[in-house]
Amino acid sequence: MIGSSIQQARNALSILLKALDQGTRFNIVRFGSTYETLFKSSREYSKETLEDALSWLSQVDADLGGTEIFKPLASILEGDSGRGEKVDVVILTDGEVGNEAQILELVQQQASRARIFPIGIGHGPNEYFIRQLARSSHGASDMIAPGERIEARTLRLFRKLRGLSVEKISIGVKGGGKQAPEKVTLFTGETRTIFVRLRGEDTQETVRVQGRIGDSDWDVQIPVSRIEDGKSLIATLWARERIRELEEDPDIAGRGSRQTARKVAQIRNQIIDLSKEFGLVSRYASFVAVEERSGEELTHDEAQVRKVPVMVTAGWHGLDHRFGGVGMPMTAQQSFAGSGNVLQCISFDALMEASPMPERSEREAPRGPSQTFLQKLVYRKQPAERRAGGFAPDLLHSILAQQRAEGGLSFECSWTDPFGIDEDELLRSTARNSTGEVDWQILIPTALALAILEEHFAERREEWEAVVEKSRRWLRQQIVSAQPTVDGTPLEEWAADYVKSFPHSL
Repeated sequence: MIGSSIQQARNALSILLKALDQGTRFNIVRFGSTYETLFKSSREYSKETLEDALSWLSQVDADLGGTEIFKPLASILEGDSGRGEKVDVVILTDGEVGNEAQILELVQQQASRARIFPIGIGHGPNEYFIRQLARSSHGASDMIAPGERIEARTLRLFRKLRGLSVEKISIGVKGGGKQAPEKVTLFTGETRTIFVRLRGEDTQETVRVQGRIGDSDWDVQIPVSRIEDGKSLIATLWARERIRELEEDPDIAGRGSRQTARKVAQIRNQIIDLSKEFGLVSRYASFVAVEERSGEELTHDEAQVRKVPVMVTAGWHGLDHRFGGVGMPMTAQQSFAGSGNVLQCISFDALMEASPMPERSEREAPRGPSQTFLQKLVYRKQPAERRAGGFAPDLLHSILAQQRAEGGLSFECSWTDPFGIDEDELLRSTARNSTGEVDWQILIPTALALAILEEHFAERREEWEAVVEKSRRWLRQQIVSAQPTVDGTPLEEWAADYVKSFPHSL
């Protein structure tokens, strides 16, 4: 990761750390060509371990080289296996790996006790591999496009990690001709599309889907509308999903007994048959287009070899994606080469300091000989919130960053100033009462922050709801035990009324 990406990753992880419940065991691993861990083994979450984690995280940089995932992941999955605990692993990566099969085999071996939640950032990661990691472990995944905020997607994925999932899903279809997916992961609150193929003259009107949510049974009936395979793209989509599922079978590598080899041969034949029937490319089937020419259209020249350069992924290995993948050198040791000449550049940060980028209004139409070398090289129109240093601060994330280890949120000018909240004046001008001892300097900002989230960030609920669940519980305990009031009004009711006067244009 380079530029603002590593800072956003640190921001996202610090918010997630503050959202963990006390008693949860956790660790942080940063990886590249080698890897380093925060703790030798997972430690119990507390105020002290949170402070250690945040201090360590603040110094983390992207300086470990390439993208070696297998060893750190094996260390996580196998390190505490003797405890018998279930493990959730969040992976943030913007790199490409070369040993995908080895990593997937490890994940599949540990799938009964470990869920993987990978997030691919930018152009580098293989999206299919990222999603396969999640599918193989009953986790969830996401991809973040270049220039998109990392924090928002990471927090939305955290909601799935903390929420309930439907396990042991079975899809009931009458008759023996059904072809339904064998592996389905479903998280509460999400929408999923599942393709099921019925053969023969089955006139079934519903499909029964069953599973377990926690300790409860889950059972739904889904109506069926019949279509002919050749008259809808739905059949092709089903075939694509079926091929994917077959390709991800753990035995596909062909290692093991003769029985395994026979199973692999059967899977291979099924994939080939589906590829031919629906015209889909797979690991065992490709399609070649042949052009026939005659007469004057025939080519008589000798074939020529042309070397086609392979482009480096934008935003990867030192190429800065913040300016549209221009390829700005990031250190004095990196250079541009072309036409036999080598153009050495001083560091990107030094150039930015010597010749800062103008605001967008000044960059709309670059012109004139006075334009600096840097401006000529990296000129791109950027969204209003983007700056040379990355994204502007996000008000929602500023609020979430103030959560405490034990629950509750603190006053902080990064989120109170935009709403015009004066902490000292607020505490001085209100009449506060409670039946028990409370810390008003935590109780008031917690109630206000939660009310602000409901009133001003309702459309982004997926980002913050799971993150502040700990603080909701903490506030509820305080209200039940001390029954706090402000100006004669119950605390939560007072906070809701107070924030309704804030402008919604922030």
